[in-house]
Amino acid sequence: MIEITNQSGIGRGIYNWNNFNETEKEIRKKLSSNNAHINMLCACAFHHEGKNKYKIKNHSWRKPNPGMIEEATNIFNINIDKSWIIGDNISDLKAGINAGIKGGILYNNSDKSFMPKNHFILKYANKNQDLKWLLEEFKL
Repeated sequence: MIEITNQSGIGRGIYNWNNFNETEKEIRKKLSSNNAHINMLCACAFHHEGKNKYKIKNHSWRKPNPGMIEEATNIFNINIDKSWIIGDNISDLKAGINAGIKGGILYNNSDKSFMPKNHFILKYANKNQDLKWLLEEFKL
């Protein structure tokens, strides 16, 4: 599993990398207790309202740009045609579309107005049970 996350709060000075790392440790504990783990984490603090070095209007890593997905794909030789992105924001899904990913799952978001224009498969989920089909697809 690859985690990609926009962290504009870091870039805008609302919280720092240490705060972010503490949260990530808790996420890892919960995943580990369910026999899951993250192979790679990409976090983007760049934002058009960022401070100092983080003030970049349209950084390639900032979703909906595909930079973080492309980085993970290059490192792990990921088959993008079989990959899915799960996110709670439409910009997450747009990053997947921009990277050429097979499909995406909008998680815990009631906005059903988004209509992808290519062969991107769009699904919705509101709880973990709604994702069991995905585990089966990957034979996990």
